[in-house]
Amino acid sequence: MNIYFRCKNIFAVYFEISTILGKKPLFSLYKYHKEYIVDMPFTTLILSPSSVLKRDIVTYEQQKKRTGEKSYST
Repeated sequence: MNIYFRCKNIFAVYFEISTILGKKPLFSLYKYHKEYIVDMPFTTLILSPSSVLKRDIVTYEQQKKRTGEKSYST
């Protein structure tokens, strides 16, 4: 089961429960690219701060430049 909760640009929480994750570790906390990851038996919790969420926002104009989309006028 996956749960994703995002509170605008303040923070986001991703919670995953799965038997594939296994019993170990009992508790593990580490940081990866400014995100905190908590591993517990059969669960993973990822906490994303606002700095990570603001980096992921792409405007429509930036997206057009990336894809090479061009507009033609007649």
